[in-house]
Amino acid sequence: MNSRGKEIMRRDDNFSRKRVVVIGAGVAGITLALELAKRGKFEVTLVNERNEIGFSPCLLPYYIAGEVSRKDLFRFGVEDINSKGIEVALGSKLREIDVGEKIVKVETEESDGKNREIGYDVLCLCVGATKPKIKLQHDGSVPLTKLQNVRDADRIIELAGNSESVAIIGSGLIGLEVSEALKKRGLKVVMVEAQPTILPALLDSNIAEVVEEKVRGGVEVVTGVRVLGIKDGSVLLEGGKKLKVDFAVNCTGFVPDLEMVRKAGIECDVGIIVDDKFRTNIPSVYACGDCAEVTHFLTGKRALSKFAPSAAKQAMMLARIIGGEKSVKYAGFLENWISVLDGFYFGGCGLTEKDARAHFDYVVSSTTRGKGREVVKLVCSGKDGKLLGLQAAGRSMVIPELLNLASVMIRNRASVYDVEEYMFNYHPLVSDVFHIVEKLAMACRKKLELK
Repeated sequence: MNSRGKEIMRRDDNFSRKRVVVIGAGVAGITLALELAKRGKFEVTLVNERNEIGFSPCLLPYYIAGEVSRKDLFRFGVEDINSKGIEVALGSKLREIDVGEKIVKVETEESDGKNREIGYDVLCLCVGATKPKIKLQHDGSVPLTKLQNVRDADRIIELAGNSESVAIIGSGLIGLEVSEALKKRGLKVVMVEAQPTILPALLDSNIAEVVEEKVRGGVEVVTGVRVLGIKDGSVLLEGGKKLKVDFAVNCTGFVPDLEMVRKAGIECDVGIIVDDKFRTNIPSVYACGDCAEVTHFLTGKRALSKFAPSAAKQAMMLARIIGGEKSVKYAGFLENWISVLDGFYFGGCGLTEKDARAHFDYVVSSTTRGKGREVVKLVCSGKDGKLLGLQAAGRSMVIPELLNLASVMIRNRASVYDVEEYMFNYHPLVSDVFHIVEKLAMACRKKLELK
């Protein structure tokens, strides 16, 4: 007991292992906890608000569609994590971070309103993005839900079982994947996007149009129209149109909920501001994953990384940093994402042309079709021909590896001139004499020569 009569969990001063508390059990939090536990010199406590742990959020739409079982959603459970020597505190809502006393205060279902206090030597914030980006006004006349965890997925399945129609609000990856899932369950699906094209934050319009053409085969797509709210049994759209549906799903995305972090004096903007070693402005407090503003590899500006691979890699590096590897520094994130809808692949790596033009004075691009009829777009700098991004869409299993190839090239600062010197294999039954990325590089190089 401390002087205030409250229990504080601290390491024994005679015990040499440092106490590390990780807040958040998403990809970053679990990866970090497991990596630290492997080192054998830390006492690790993993704190999570939800009681669910170890599931893959990316599989939730496929679970809704009935293509993935509930069991297959979970990569591991509490027992698996406990077996690595990690204490897991589920159902623990963060109430306060006391950076002076090095204590986090959490409220649990069993605490009767009292806070449990957990002491730390090192605190790692991996709280993710959990707050809906857009809070929709609704009067309760139409059920409105979201998709963030297994409980949400179960709720959508329950609603779908008693419904004939649904409105999907937002056309990001989750919006598209949920639309496809509910279409497969036999519902009439209307997807509404405020921007002129779908996937506005991820794809340029000419590639998004290819994806939209596929999505329209079974889903009504409404673009360029904002949702004003839900009232009197309808989804209200800009311009006075009303959608009469049985329920709606808010797929506009999530942002970090940083209320308790800000109150602790930890510097935040859209996310928690960190340096190249994931350090915050408070000693012994780190952050990584979806909640951390880290450097973008290409722009050099702070931004939120959005995908699981970035979160996992950040967590792996942070474990090395906390473990004492002084030379480790984070060079910045480069997004590389992929999705698939019923055999139709689409994805992107690096910057879109739209985003590139916001950061660079001169940008060129080229778009073409591949041997498998996939549509591929390359974006590069007009200054030196350095590759900045690649996007692809189509019914071709080559697309995931095209994106991986682009990722390696971009990380190695390759230019269109470099690409023309690379040797790619060839066989008339498999590939063209000139690889599709090589063709795009040639087209971009010609544009550079004309400037």
